[in-house]
This record gives sequence, structure tokens and C-alpha cells, in this order.
Amino acid sequence: YGSAKSALIAHLVVRHCVEFKGARAMLCRRSGPDLRRTVWKEVLDHMSEDFVEGVDYWIKETEMSVRLKNGSEIITGSWADKRYKKFRSIKLSMLVIEEIVENDDQDEEAFKQLNARLRRIPKVPENIFIGATNPDAPSHWVWKYFIEPNSNGSKHAFRHVFYSRTEDNP
Repeated sequence: YGSAKSALIAHLVVRHCVEFKGARAMLCRRSGPDLRRTVWKEVLDHMSEDFVEGVDYWIKETEMSVRLKNGSEIITGSWADKRYKKFRSIKLSMLVIEEIVENDDQDEEAFKQLNARLRRIPKVPENIFIGATNPDAPSHWVWKYFIEPNSNGSKHAFRHVFYSRTEDNP
């Protein structure tokens, strides 16, 4: 709590989409209304600091999406409806799941479907997945997938865990 996860996500998403022409980043959260109140708002605030709406980017508020003048996109998704297969035709170069531990074992399917959408835009050389959250119990699937392979002196080749604390946030 208070470690500036949403601010960091906003910066990384905008940077990815500006740096790579034709990139597509997807911001996700289990609940669409929660997504709208948090990281979606943070991304729009972040963009408004350095870019001009209607010149550098265009917002479709009803779809919660942004199109940048270089052809990159920021889109959003949620799965409280449990319709995980709706993501199957999406091509992504960046995926962010905010508060990933709020997803139960059944919702792990959303992660699997979305993670499989990465690396589908060949002209974008950088493909990133970010699961931002506060830690959960070692029995949670997120812990097993991310934390466990990077503990007890082990380091996973592709999965990295970054820890931040409120007192580290200036």
C-alpha cells in the first residue's frame, strides 16, 4: 500500500507505447469499475502532463482506450463476468494486471488467456507482463508462479519480482 505501483505502471505503459510504434498495451483488473478508478485514471493523468489530447492522443472513454499518433494503443479489460475466452483474438506487446492477487483460482484462467496474447506484434521487440499487487499467502497461485521460482536463492530466467515499500516512495 502506498508504494506508487499505479504511478509506475502508468509511466511504463505510456513509455512503451511512445517508444514502440504500433505497440498495444492492455491494462487489466478483475473489476472494470475498479480499473477505471485506479490505473486507468493514473494513465490519463500521466499522459495529460506531457501530451496534448486531440493532437498526440485520442481517448475513447466509453471503451477505456487510447490511440496515440504513432499508431500505438492502450486498451483495457476485465473479467468479473468470468468470460476469459473473450481475450483470445487480442494481440499485445504489453500486459498489466493490477492487483493480480484479487483473482481466485478460477480467475487464473484470465491470466493464462491474456499472457498467451503477448508476443503477437512482431515489429515490437519488447514484450512485458506486469502483475502489480501486494503479496498474498504462499498458497495463492500468483505466489507459486512468481515468488516461489525467485526464492531460496533461485532466480527464474524470465520472471522477476520487484519489492517496494511505502517508506521507499518519496
